[in-house]
Amino acid sequence: MATQTVSQAYLDGIREGRDFQRFCIAAGDTLDRAFITDHIAAIERTMAQGFSGTMRDFMRGERDFWRNQIKRGK
Repeated sequence: MATQTVSQAYLDGIREGRDFQRFCIAAGDTLDRAFITDHIAAIERTMAQGFSGTMRDFMRGERDFWRNQIKRGK
C-alpha cells in the first residue's frame, strides 16, 4: 500500500473551514445542510477555474472538511 502525503495547504484549508464553522456558530448562525452544500458547490466552481498547486490543495482541504461535516450530520 502506497503512503500518501498531505500538504500543508490542504491542512490549512481544513483549518479555514473549521474556523469559519466556529465563527458562524459563535455568531448564532445556523449551518444547515443546504448552506454547506452550496458552499461546497462554490468551492468546486472556483477550483474549476483552473487553480492548481497550493491554492487548489487549500480549496480541496476546505471542501473535504465540509463534505465530512455533512457525513457527520452537522
